[in-house]
Amino acid sequence: MPFEEEYLDVLMAIEMAIQQVYVARPDLVDEEVHEALEALVKSYLAESRRREARVPPLSRRAALVYADVRGICEWRLGRADSSGTPTAGVPLNTLNELLLCLKRIRKSIRLWTAEGGPRGYLEFVRQNTR
Repeated sequence: MPFEEEYLDVLMAIEMAIQQVYVARPDLVDEEVHEALEALVKSYLAESRRREARVPPLSRRAALVYADVRGICEWRLGRADSSGTPTAGVPLNTLNELLLCLKRIRKSIRLWTAEGGPRGYLEFVRQNTR
């Protein structure tokens, strides 16, 4: 089964979180989304290696994306939902699976930014999540 099909629910949850920020902040650009995902990848990689995660300073809009996407990731890891309540009945993912999903979306950002400009990825996702 192709990666995108196997993890479609996770990829869609992450992309919906990104789109929520884009709707609230239409000045968001792909680079800020990439910046947020890069910080999340570094943070979760550090965790997987049992090291302290240091989140680099993020721009204001990137920090919004980071917070919302991290909430989805924590929820998918079974740690807590957005209200801080432990999740129940949610299909759980491993840290490695979440890292693969974040990296896949990062790759998509690069592709669609090159194809469509500063908001190429955001507009591609917006058009395909209606």
